[in-house]
Amino acid sequence: MSHLPAPIPNSEMGRTVTGLHTPSFDLDVALRLYDRLNELPTPRFAESRMTLPCIAFKLPSFSVYRTSSGRVYRTDTTAFGMVEVRTRHDLSRMRSLFLVQPWLDTLLEHEDTRGGAFVEDGVVLQPSGNSDDEEISDEEVGYEEIDNDSSPPPGTLPLPSLVEIEPVDRETGARRLAARLRQPFGALLLQQAQTGRRAMEYRRVAADCLITVRFQECVSLADILDNVCTLDVL
Repeated sequence: MSHLPAPIPNSEMGRTVTGLHTPSFDLDVALRLYDRLNELPTPRFAESRMTLPCIAFKLPSFSVYRTSSGRVYRTDTTAFGMVEVRTRHDLSRMRSLFLVQPWLDTLLEHEDTRGGAFVEDGVVLQPSGNSDDEEISDEEVGYEEIDNDSSPPPGTLPLPSLVEIEPVDRETGARRLAARLRQPFGALLLQQAQTGRRAMEYRRVAADCLITVRFQECVSLADILDNVCTLDVL
């Protein structure tokens, strides 16, 4: 299963874009977001770190729950609703965590989709019911060594091809971006790294699982624009 949002067929995209021609749609903000994402640099590796343009939201602390299939970590967020992660890492002890949408080329429907270095295909989270879930207190959680996944990311893997599209004008591109932003995607989980440097740096955690989320309808394009950034990932 890919981290990338699934391609939207042209017929469906056309209907969605047409539906955005309403007074409630903030075209000015959509255009500013579209321009901002297009202005960002290309992801690149240098000196054992990656410069990653992305959309990043800081998360509340995770709580750990015991389920019939093992431990699961959950946090209730404004941007994504309930985020659920199944991983061998103890997220309940980690702070300064950010959930990241890095697939900007896909959002902008660029033909050259970069960033496959973060894709691990074949990792699928199995859903679990909430009826037998039990929150685990801090005393019950045994200490586990935190693995910050600082090893180099895997090599680039083949990515799903995009639906073929014709060149569009700036306004149409902004509306298409707004439509794609509401799709589910595989997010990256990053933690602020304590490196002693002045510049803020991050490490990826929970790389052993696929974290599928989508932006909630209550999250405005202005909120998303405020969280566009470029991060240095170790």
